[in-house]
Amino acid sequence: MQAKVDNVDVNKVLVDGGTVVNLMLQSLLKRIGKFDTNLKPHNIVLTNYEGKSGHSLGAIQVDLAVGSITRLTLFMVFPSKYNFNFLLGREWVHRVGNVSSSMHQSIAN
Repeated sequence: MQAKVDNVDVNKVLVDGGTVVNLMLQSLLKRIGKFDTNLKPHNIVLTNYEGKSGHSLGAIQVDLAVGSITRLTLFMVFPSKYNFNFLLGREWVHRVGNVSSSMHQSIAN
């Protein structure tokens, strides 16, 4: 899926209705004109699918556009060791309103 943040095209966007938070990779920050100094600290501990827990680098809110929908979206930023730029979770999926349940596997635009 493709998205835009501040008119910057972003590819490798995944949607996972089972994920509780939205994730962004640190390598994308500079591309969208943001830096580590723009991150806000938080105390959320996340666990990945392997059961490993850890903290993100911080949180950031950006305007995310997918298709014709633009929403202010909160992301937890992680080091760049994954094969995606964004992982959009349950909160984003339901707030957009195109998918009524996280059981659905695609987004209709």
